[in-house]
Amino acid sequence: MYYAVRKRPQKLLVVDDLMIRARYIEARTYVHATEDKAKVLKALEQIIGNGNVVEEYLKGYFGNPIIVLTSYKEKEEADQTFNSLVHRLTQPDRNYLLMDLENRVDKNGFLYMRFDKQRAYLGKLMISDSDDVIRVTVKFSGSRKEVVEELKKLLGTEGGQ
Repeated sequence: MYYAVRKRPQKLLVVDDLMIRARYIEARTYVHATEDKAKVLKALEQIIGNGNVVEEYLKGYFGNPIIVLTSYKEKEEADQTFNSLVHRLTQPDRNYLLMDLENRVDKNGFLYMRFDKQRAYLGKLMISDSDDVIRVTVKFSGSRKEVVEELKKLLGTEGGQ
């Protein structure tokens, strides 16, 4: 006997009615001497997707090499990347961001998030406040008040619907 398996349609974010759009998104992380640069690049790409990556070479306090990896997108690419990020967040992470939103959006309408670097490498997004993270900064069109209100709508809905 054979069974037909039907997949449920995936819930997508409703973003057309939002009054704001992401205009710039940047992801930045550090590669320490004990880490594999290729793996850290993969984690960065899991967050922001493929794109140009700028490498900056620094030395730590004890002379250890540190590489700063930065990738960014602008305009429509930034908006698509942000919507993809929000869509991939778990409900607990959405709730956490929602509770802390006032602290994460500055006066210029920038949203600041930090994602666990190890989990990103595995293809999973997890908001983290530890040190080993990929820092994501998102600039939106609109005032701080508009950004906070619209993000509350977006994050406060289950599955983005």
